[in-house]
This record gives sequence, C-alpha cells and structure tokens, in this order.
Amino acid sequence: LLRRDSCTYTVDRSSLAGLEEKHCTEWDFDTSVFTRTLTSEFGLVCQNAYLRASYQSIYMFSTIFSLFISGYIADRYGRKIVVVVSLVMFSFISLGTSVITNFSVILAFRFIMGTLANPTTYMLCEYLDS
Repeated sequence: LLRRDSCTYTVDRSSLAGLEEKHCTEWDFDTSVFTRTLTSEFGLVCQNAYLRASYQSIYMFSTIFSLFISGYIADRYGRKIVVVVSLVMFSFISLGTSVITNFSVILAFRFIMGTLANPTTYMLCEYLDS
C-alpha cells in the first residue's frame, strides 16, 4: 500500500496487473485542537472540498444581498424594531445551526444569518454614536 495524496491511495498488485488507484472512503482528522468540525462531520474533503469555501461565500453573498433590502425595511418599520428583531432571529438561528445535521440547511441558515447580521451591525454603530 503506497500513499500518493490524501484523496486516493495506490495498491501495488505486482502479481496481477500492476498499480491500481482507489479513492479513500475514510479520513483521519487531527482532533488535538477541535474535536468536531464541519469538515470532519460532513466529510468536506476531496471531491466535497469546495463546500468549505461555499460556507463562507454564502455568508458574504448574503451580506451583500442585505445591503439592498435593509435600508428599505429599516425606513419602513423603524430602525429599532429592525435591530431588535434581527438580533433575536440571529441568536435563535445561530443556536439552531449548532444542532442541525443537514449541510444544505446549515448553508441556508448561514444565508439568513448574514442577511440579519449586516443591517444590525451598521444600525447599532449609528445608535452608539448618538
């Protein structure tokens, strides 16, 4: 057994037809610092490694999305109401994210969290200055 990279391994079958490359089905993660991570829980390695980047990208995209709607909502319903509702919803959704076992739902919650966090941050800074 010869190791080539972290996603595949090569089996030496010299008596048969030579070398055969196979994909890994299990990974050993370093748990010395963090015992559980999204990468280890959902297997976000090799062909699924792009999902790690999408986790942060969805959050950043949602903050951009919220720029277009947060001002309108704050002007229509009031800034204080938007701040309070956003903080409460953000708190519950972020707590819910820690117990969800479906990665697609986690990504959807990340989008909602980014949408709620952006207007709250800017409006709280405005209130703290005055």
